[in-house]
Amino acid sequence: MNLLDFLLIALFLLSVLQVFLFIKKYKALSLKNLWLTELNGLIDGGNYVEGEHLGISLLKSNPEDFDLHYSLGYCAYKLNRTEEALRHFDKAVSFKNAAGTAWHSLGYIWYYDKKNPEKAIKFLKQAIKRAPSFFRAYNTLAIVLDSTGKTAEALTLLKKSVKKYGGDANSLNTLGLLAFKQKDFLHAEEYFKSSIELCPSAETFSNLGNLYSLQLEFADAVFAFKKAEELDERDKQIKYWLGSALYLNHELKEAETKLNEAIGLDQNFAKAYLQRAFVNKKLKNNDAFLADYNKAITLDPSLKEKGAKDE
Repeated sequence: MNLLDFLLIALFLLSVLQVFLFIKKYKALSLKNLWLTELNGLIDGGNYVEGEHLGISLLKSNPEDFDLHYSLGYCAYKLNRTEEALRHFDKAVSFKNAAGTAWHSLGYIWYYDKKNPEKAIKFLKQAIKRAPSFFRAYNTLAIVLDSTGKTAEALTLLKKSVKKYGGDANSLNTLGLLAFKQKDFLHAEEYFKSSIELCPSAETFSNLGNLYSLQLEFADAVFAFKKAEELDERDKQIKYWLGSALYLNHELKEAETKLNEAIGLDQNFAKAYLQRAFVNKKLKNNDAFLADYNKAITLDPSLKEKGAKDE
C-alpha cells in the first residue's frame, strides 16, 4: 500500500466518522426536541407538577442542560418554592448559552419576592445584555428603577426600547404609569390607549379611568371604569373607583349600586363605606350617611380627616 492509498483510506474513515457524529448529534437534538416539546406543553398547560416530574427524570441524563434547569426553575416558582426556583435559575445562568429569560427570572424574583431592587437591577441588566430585544426585561427593569425613585431614568429606558424593538401591552401600560407619575398626562393617555388596542385589560382601563378622574373628566372616567369592570367583575377596587366616578359625575343611584357591590365583596372596605356615606348625604339619607361614616372611621380612623375635608 502506497502513501496515496493510505491517505485515501484515511480520508474515507474520517468522512465516515463525521457522518457518524453528525447522525449521533442529530438524533440527540431530535430526542431533545421531543422531550422539550412535551415539557413545554405541560408547562404551557399549567401542569407544573407533571412538568417538574418529567424535568427531574430528564435531568438525570442531562444534568448540564440549560432548558431543563430553566423549566424546573419556572415550575418550582409556580409551585411557590422560591428558593428552589432560584437554585435552578442560578444554575441555568451559569452556562455559556444562558438565555436572557433566566436572567430576567432571577431579576423578577429578587424584586417581587426577595424585595431587593438593587440585586434585581443587576440581573435585569444582564438579561438585556444577553437579549437586547427582550422587551419584557426592559419593562421589569423600568418598574424596578421607578421603585427606587429613578422614574425619569425608567421612562427614558422604556421609551427607547419600545421605539427600537417594539413593545407589548404591558410595556405600554408601564409607560403610561411612568408618564402619569411625571404629570405628562397627554402622553400617559396615549400610552394607555395604545396598550388597550394591543390587549384590553382591566388594569389599563382602570389606569385610564384614574387619569381621567384626576383631570376632572368624570364622564370619560366612568366609561373607562365600566370597561375595566366588564373585564373583571369581581374586583372590589374597580367597583369602588367606578362608584366614586359616578358620584363625581352626579349619577348618585348608580354610584350607590356600585359601592354596594364593592362592600359586598369586602365587608371591611373602609373607603367604600366613606364614599357611600357621601352618596347618602347627597341623597339626603342622613341615617344611612351617619351609619356609613361611622363604619368607615371605625375600620380606618385615618379616614376621619379625609371625611372632614370632603364634607
